[in-house]
Amino acid sequence: MSKLIYPELSNKVLGIANTVHRNLGTGLLEAAYEGAVCEYEGGSVGGLPGLWGGN
Repeated sequence: MSKLIYPELSNKVLGIANTVHRNLGTGLLEAAYEGAVCEYEGGSVGGLPGLWGGN
């Protein structure tokens, strides 16, 4: 197994993706997940206010 170049960043990205998936569930279009990830990180894409409990 090869080592990750950016292990901290990789862990953060996977953690956010898992949190989004647990909260939204399956079956949505990619754009919904993309918007939720951006909003989770404080971006302006989305339309799901208050979903992340202050994150």
